[in-house]
Amino acid sequence: MELTLHLLGQAYIEKDGARISLPFKKAEAVIFYLALEGARPKEKVKCLFWGDKDERQASGNLRNVIYLLRKHFPEHFEAKHGCLAVSGCTTDVDEICSSDEAEIPSFIFDEPLCGFEALDIGDFDEWLIYKRKQIRDRIVSWLKSRFFESSKKNDSGAGADCLNAMLRMDPFDESAMLELMRLHAADGQISKALSVYKDFSHRLRREADILPGGELRQFAKKLSMEFSTKNTSCDDCFCGRKNEVRQILDSAYHDNRMRLYFIYGEAGVGKTALINHVIKLMESENIITFRASPPPVGEGFDYSAWRGVVVRLVNLCRKKELAIGREKLSILTRYFNDFSSEGYCRGAALLPPEREALVIAKIVADMTERLCEGKRPLFVLEDMHWFDASSLKLLSLFISELSAPAVFFMTSRPERSEAVIKLIDASRPPTKHSVLSMQLLPFTKDEVMYFCRLFLSEELIEERGESYFIRESAGVPLLLVEMAKMLRENGRAECRAGLRGLIMGRMEGLTEKEREALSILSVFGGPASAEDAALAAGIALEDISQPIETLLRRKMIRETEENGDFLLEFLHDNVRECIYDAMPKFKRKMTHQKIAEVLKRHYSPHKWSPALIEKLKYHYGMSGNELAVLELYLQEMSFHINLNHTLFPLIQDNVLLKCSLPFSDREETERKFTIILNLLHKCGYSDSSSLLFKKLEASYLEMYGGYKINWGEYEGGRRLTDAGLVSARECGFDEIELHCLEDIAHHYLQTDQSAELSKCGKEILALARKLGKENHKGLAFRLIGMSQLIEGDYMGAESTFIESIKLFEALEMTGKFYTLSLLAPHCYIGEMHQWAGESGYAMKRYEYCLNRCRGAGLFWGQSHFHAHAADAALDMGDWELLRAHIEEGVSLFESSQGGHCSSILYSLKAVCDARGGDFGAALQALEKADFLASIGKRSWCAAQLMAKAWVSALADDEGSGAEISGYLTHSAKEYALEAVRLYEAIGARRRIDFIKNMFM
Repeated sequence: MELTLHLLGQAYIEKDGARISLPFKKAEAVIFYLALEGARPKEKVKCLFWGDKDERQASGNLRNVIYLLRKHFPEHFEAKHGCLAVSGCTTDVDEICSSDEAEIPSFIFDEPLCGFEALDIGDFDEWLIYKRKQIRDRIVSWLKSRFFESSKKNDSGAGADCLNAMLRMDPFDESAMLELMRLHAADGQISKALSVYKDFSHRLRREADILPGGELRQFAKKLSMEFSTKNTSCDDCFCGRKNEVRQILDSAYHDNRMRLYFIYGEAGVGKTALINHVIKLMESENIITFRASPPPVGEGFDYSAWRGVVVRLVNLCRKKELAIGREKLSILTRYFNDFSSEGYCRGAALLPPEREALVIAKIVADMTERLCEGKRPLFVLEDMHWFDASSLKLLSLFISELSAPAVFFMTSRPERSEAVIKLIDASRPPTKHSVLSMQLLPFTKDEVMYFCRLFLSEELIEERGESYFIRESAGVPLLLVEMAKMLRENGRAECRAGLRGLIMGRMEGLTEKEREALSILSVFGGPASAEDAALAAGIALEDISQPIETLLRRKMIRETEENGDFLLEFLHDNVRECIYDAMPKFKRKMTHQKIAEVLKRHYSPHKWSPALIEKLKYHYGMSGNELAVLELYLQEMSFHINLNHTLFPLIQDNVLLKCSLPFSDREETERKFTIILNLLHKCGYSDSSSLLFKKLEASYLEMYGGYKINWGEYEGGRRLTDAGLVSARECGFDEIELHCLEDIAHHYLQTDQSAELSKCGKEILALARKLGKENHKGLAFRLIGMSQLIEGDYMGAESTFIESIKLFEALEMTGKFYTLSLLAPHCYIGEMHQWAGESGYAMKRYEYCLNRCRGAGLFWGQSHFHAHAADAALDMGDWELLRAHIEEGVSLFESSQGGHCSSILYSLKAVCDARGGDFGAALQALEKADFLASIGKRSWCAAQLMAKAWVSALADDEGSGAEISGYLTHSAKEYALEAVRLYEAIGARRRIDFIKNMFM
């Protein structure tokens, strides 16, 4: 009888070629344990598997297992002399390691011993972890042996397979990576070696935040130098433009003034080549270079051209340990990128539109001056004809704010040159800046022939005649370079029909795979990774590496580095356009769709990446898939609303902490909804009957309606949400139906409609149970509890709130943390006890909520909990504690890190300010509280009325009534009476007595 244990993947037992299962999973676990560990004492086995049982139960369970194993495996299992053992069996790992098969089986990468973790036995789980590592190490050792054997046979293909398998087993194995690079380099595939190194280096930085070892970095550097040496060509050679070079260099160091060089000319005339050549000639050790350019595809978003500059500045400041400041970093995060690696730093509150660009300019100028102390900053701003208006305005202000003697190189097409020159002139005091504008014209006849003689033989030039080169190139350097490359490859080639004719002629010498790779890259529209290009082409990365290396060698594309990633791009956008335009339209459309799907892998709706979003919109739009664009907007809007307009977002902590969407006010949110509505209308003309369109439309109705409800716009909000609910029910969109019901429940919650809230909460509970949504069940219980609270059934409400808490605590046991949703019922329980006069108990609840938020690293909710803690401190008569909670809560909320908030925070701030004699600040606080309390929630409105009574009374006492009379139109007593009426409705007896004693 043959017994084989399958260790890789789902563990199972095979006897005489047939798979068998035992009645108990623990019995199977015992077999695997004994087979892998050898004979073990009965007592050890019993303690390992039944250590949590009493002696009698554990012994009985062990006897049952021994009986089962003797029955099923009489020839392999034995129990004697107090020991248990399994013998005479083999494993799938044994078979693999003794096999001579040429191919490496794919299942070696499966996680060993899967299925046993369900037993949930602490000590056995630790053994599983250890044994899994041991099994993986054995497979890696076997792969190493295969690699050494293949090396002896000079079988590079088999060797590469082994090394790639080792790296898949251990993605951080530097020795395997070094051997793989050596293997590719030995085969003449230097580009491929550098490509795999780039991926490996990026993985180390992303997942372990470390750099590759010194030996690996040195080898990569050596290969990189070899690669560039072997590939020098006419693309890398600069010639001509002697007068322009002399003009720039003669003025660059004339004095300590800022230098602005504006170079304009037609596409392909050599603007970038001139700038790069001049920079090489400058004293590079004394300059720090920054480059700005508009996005290669899609519409330019605000300040889009400056993103590269700001990201590089922030990264260099961090590298040099120069403090930027939390507030400044928050502002930059809003407009450019997520710079939160050193601690969560959400975008700052919106700056006034008239000050926005100036504030950013001051921050960027300050970073530049501190970073470049002792050196000269050099800025290259290319293609300014594509700059968005905000980027141009920022440039003008930045030049004015920067005091360092920086050098600016700016380029543009002729049609926008006058506008750019006016902008530069308007931003410079003549004593501070020196400006040199120059138009680059095509090469002269002498420059054309000088270039040709550098790269072409005299025989070829004589055969064609000088007039041929002058006529066909039109003196445009880009055309000259392509002519030279084509004639060096094929001296008989015909260089007519302009640039497109040249590019099409050069493509004739490419293989089908090389032409396909070039076409795919042209559709990307900008730099792309080899991995993304392979995915878009639908082929393996290794299959596209050789074609790409050929294209690099033939100088049809080049490699660039961006934030540590090596990307592929065309040497000039005109070349890319020629290849793109030559593709059949149906194929372009299809490729745009594929590229969009590839780029979507990098997209997360909670991570702010405007450049990626613009690329996705561009490619989906070019493929005609407007619904996909709409879906992108809605995915992002879901997080936008939760982060900015929801009191307790039902989002897991780990997602919340990764969110990098900038703060937005209501005006910004309305603008986003307008964009979505316009897209809906656009898509509706052709796709209104499709199920996806109906789903996206229902999602829009739910989101917009829920947003309006959150801010107290109940009539419009309910009209939208009710329409979304009808559509969701008609089409079976269960999750959208669930969200609609929750929005409607919040309407009833905010307006204290207990019966309707209870009914809606129960509907949510039933639907959440049907869908298996435990988090939404927890929310449903909280809503039902709130209906009981509104009714005055405090005991019932507390019991229901505890049910909600238990559900979220159970989710935490599975690793799903919804801290805010768990704490919300705690806060409501605190409110009930506070209204009943138990302020000390309530304070403990609020402080528990605050401590849990801080411990989880969450800013959302804290300002709300601070507001309630301050309210409890008022009941306790502790003004110092009240003021501390108000200051912290306001600080969090106004730095846009506190999410939505109760108006009580600003109501009590107004009281604090008035008590301190600052009635101007008190008035501002009352205005903010009125804005937040506009939803009509009774407890919030009651606190606001009390605050108005208080401020009014203090103003009268201080003789400052005139200062606030325009806002507070009633007497202190009238406000107090209205506050008492609302507090009576919620049963807050202690607060009622306090107000009556204070104001009546």
